[in-house]
Amino acid sequence: MLRRSKEILTKYRDDFMSAERHYRRKAGDWWSIIQELHADRGMLLGSTQYSDMTGVERAEALGGIDHAIHNAHSHIEELKLLRAKA
Repeated sequence: MLRRSKEILTKYRDDFMSAERHYRRKAGDWWSIIQELHADRGMLLGSTQYSDMTGVERAEALGGIDHAIHNAHSHIEELKLLRAKA
């Protein structure tokens, strides 16, 4: 009985560690993407091309980048949920 309990705990710990490694690896990638998107957003705001755009064009350009940032954050949240289930 005790041996079986130890096996179950070991498997649970191994599964948790695997889920944690997966989360850290994938979340790190998503955080890198978010940093790049914020840099792109900053470059857009400082560009002469942006200042030449109309209001609607500005909103569409920023909206596209903001949407991508939001999606990246959503992926990180999904990874957190998967990690919590493990």
